[in-house]
Amino acid sequence: MVALVGLLAVALSRKGLLMETVELTATVVKAAEEDDDKVKEELFDVDLIRKPKSDDSKNLMSKEEAQKLDAAAKASDEFPDFLPMTPMIFPEERNAHDAEIADRLKEVRDRNTTILLPDSTKVPFWQTLQYANRHFEIYISRFVEGGQFDNIPFENRTRAWAMSSLFRKMLCHPGFLAWTKERVFVDRTREGVYKSFEQGREGQFVRRRDIPGAPLAVAHGRGITLDNIMRNLGMKPMLKLVSTYAHEVSHNMGYAHKTQVPYPIGYWAAKPGFDLTDYKVYDLAETPNLEVKSQAIRGPYVSVALFLLAAILSGYVDK
Repeated sequence: MVALVGLLAVALSRKGLLMETVELTATVVKAAEEDDDKVKEELFDVDLIRKPKSDDSKNLMSKEEAQKLDAAAKASDEFPDFLPMTPMIFPEERNAHDAEIADRLKEVRDRNTTILLPDSTKVPFWQTLQYANRHFEIYISRFVEGGQFDNIPFENRTRAWAMSSLFRKMLCHPGFLAWTKERVFVDRTREGVYKSFEQGREGQFVRRRDIPGAPLAVAHGRGITLDNIMRNLGMKPMLKLVSTYAHEVSHNMGYAHKTQVPYPIGYWAAKPGFDLTDYKVYDLAETPNLEVKSQAIRGPYVSVALFLLAAILSGYVDK
């Protein structure tokens, strides 16, 4: 960029040489287009393919059960900011839902790409159902009961389901990205922590029992055991449940206490994370005539070149 501006400055000092300036402007545009071609290979991958390592996705509940939990949570007045889970857990549902806009999604450059809706509303991509259904894929794979573990009534399962949904929704918010950029982790980079959540796909079972000692919950790598008193799914405030869930999820994703991820993310999920979940999520499939306002990489280069060319032409004509 500096070199290109330098070349334009030289041309400006020779205002009478119009043809040289025109040729130089063309060179600038060509160079910018070449830069754009290089960047195209690094465009935002809307459909990242993540392979679970040691999660519980092989023991996934049925799609019908997930849909029932979605319907119950959505109908409850307790979870007005609920984000549906089934389309994220079952990609075929997501793909069928987004079939009409699949080609448009390929134009998305990053999470901040502006989507222009038919009514002129501008929405950042992170605030869409399509972004949520493809990122932060952390979910409850099943509920484990029997033996030493308590039965979990459907009402309590619904609250656990909403707990997982609200955690994902706060992760989608820019506030989580900002939090990772401000934190100091141990043996982990800020970018690495953020990406591990954004690009993660982790199915984790949930079960409950009376845990000996004083822990609120215990992470097992593939799942989480909640204490049936200290973290009773039917009685405890959602804010406390989400905070504990965030802590244990981070353990299951490979973060030990010494990394400074589990406790801090649990505290963040309680405050301010929980308060960030009240934003509106737009389903782009409902407005297929949308426009992806991706700014071409070559835009700034060409704009500068054409502006300077116009100035030179003006001076040439005046003479």
